[in-house]
Amino acid sequence: MWPFNADKQLIEAVQSLAGSARAELLILRDISYDLSDIRFSMSHPGSLTLFLLEQNMGTINFKVVLPTLVDADVVSRELSVQIGDIPPDVRMLPVSAIEASDYSGPQDAPVRLRLVDIDESDNRSEASTLDAVLLDVFPPAKPGELSLVETGEE
Repeated sequence: MWPFNADKQLIEAVQSLAGSARAELLILRDISYDLSDIRFSMSHPGSLTLFLLEQNMGTINFKVVLPTLVDADVVSRELSVQIGDIPPDVRMLPVSAIEASDYSGPQDAPVRLRLVDIDESDNRSEASTLDAVLLDVFPPAKPGELSLVETGEE
């Protein structure tokens, strides 16, 4: 049999461990809440980028560069591109898509992009949006070669 003093020390040690375990559980709970907040704040797909490709007679061709996926359970992406007042072009894209192309619109037309990620349970993320204008940012072609012609001597 252990002496009485050893039993008291054992009980105090167990109580101390239990208190430490409770403190650790509270810390883990707080971390879990923080991670939930981070996941919620990141529940939209990210920044979209509009990339102008070329201008042709007042029409500007462009593509949309998609952001990197945030969640691993996303199974598809819905991209909506509205140019001016026409109805939006809505496309379902695979998660492997890094861009969407073959868009064009008139110079100075407003463009609204909207991207939503969809998971395996058909849950939809908050939308990432981008409002832009199709501006002519293409300089004219470089002029041809210059030449010098001597016209006389004095």
